[in-house]
Amino acid sequence: MNFLKNYLFLFILSISSITSISQTWIKVDGGSFSSVVLRSDGTLWSMGFNGNGQLGTGNFLNQNSPTQIGTDSNWIDVATGAFHCLALKSDSTLWAWGLNGNGQLGNGTTTDRNVPIQVGSAADWQFISAGQAHSLAIKYDSTLWAWGLNSDGQLGDGSSTDRNTPTQIGTAQDWKIVSGGGGHSMAVKYDSTLWGWGNAGNGQLGAGNNVNTTSPNQIGSDTNWAEVDAGFLFSVGRRTDSTLWTWGDNNVGQLGNGTTGNRNAPVQIGSSSKWTQISASSAFAFAIRSDSALFSWGLNQFGQLGIGNTSIQRSPNQVGTTEDWVFVASAEGSITNGAVDGFHTLGIKADRDIICGAGNNLSGQLGDTTNTGKLSISCNTGQLTVGIEELKKGKEFLIYPNPTTGKLHLDLGQGNVLFQLQLRDNQGKLLEEIIANERYFELELAYPAGIYFLQFIDQSGRVSSQKVIKQ
Repeated sequence: MNFLKNYLFLFILSISSITSISQTWIKVDGGSFSSVVLRSDGTLWSMGFNGNGQLGTGNFLNQNSPTQIGTDSNWIDVATGAFHCLALKSDSTLWAWGLNGNGQLGNGTTTDRNVPIQVGSAADWQFISAGQAHSLAIKYDSTLWAWGLNSDGQLGDGSSTDRNTPTQIGTAQDWKIVSGGGGHSMAVKYDSTLWGWGNAGNGQLGAGNNVNTTSPNQIGSDTNWAEVDAGFLFSVGRRTDSTLWTWGDNNVGQLGNGTTGNRNAPVQIGSSSKWTQISASSAFAFAIRSDSALFSWGLNQFGQLGIGNTSIQRSPNQVGTTEDWVFVASAEGSITNGAVDGFHTLGIKADRDIICGAGNNLSGQLGDTTNTGKLSISCNTGQLTVGIEELKKGKEFLIYPNPTTGKLHLDLGQGNVLFQLQLRDNQGKLLEEIIANERYFELELAYPAGIYFLQFIDQSGRVSSQKVIKQ
């Protein structure tokens, strides 16, 4: 990378802003029998089971195709629990709807809601995650908050008492990522340490034992964790070197290590160091590799692994042959009548104008206008009239959402090519430098509201720039 070190940066002031994208899917998340999708025009859509109002449509009717939630167009993130949902708006307010028997909506009651309701009056929420029946969030000051079911200490407040309003967890102000599972929670701090709390009966905290804990405890001493996703009784993590790790329950191969033995400490899956995204579910998991290939493993009784059959897979298997996946989300696990539920998967490909899905579809959670399950990934859900390639015309790089409240999604146009990304303020001051060699990239804009500029420098020293607005 000497070419990057020796490159003399030329700041370009004549920069044109990217136009607003209005017709692409950005993110999808799955509840036990429902799904919610965020579109780049800031609208939210949902489909599937609605018996607890988790679709947010103002009624309790199931939907087998994407149905818009209200008319607001300022949504920027969404997270689904088993039967409830959380979402953020561009003004950094927090909203919730669906099942509320344990206070997981955070509005001070235990009454279900079938439309989004604001959680308190705070307007400084940054990151959200929903577990089976508990909720977790991080504010812009990097404090951690939790509410909902707490029977296993999954809230992390030192007790086993349910909370129906957001409760701060400790006093630390360095939380980066948090994820809720069945009865446990996992998190990564800004120093790249891994933390866990709640139920550890199957080793899902990764602490080397099966001892429950009601407050956050550091897992090991490593300082190279990039992200973590808590499944129902297991967890999946990715390190900063892009290696893949799992721990917890493994009775159906959900750890992906070729066995069915539980592990109470992180174990590496294979030797690849090219993993870019992870998703853990009831008893199966997905991951995307840097070449945009999709892989799955674990329980497969409804075909939720998308590989054309219902056979359990004890190690990662590629889903199809295409290498154009940018996002994947597997259903949140839950317990119904003593059995674990949550057996569908949704994903988004590079063109972002179609949602793909596989697995259980009895409630229409795949959104393809049917109630028929799919053994292979089917990409015919939520067809849009304008694809991302049309919107990219005249733009070498794609940045969205823009304006943003923090997180930026970048499409660099090609993979396996080194780019130097330089973030500068509106006076040209260099704020940070990042080296990227993946086509799809995420960047957290952890700076005050204002105008910023992203410079893209390729190996030949050629510079492209785009303006970014932080709200």
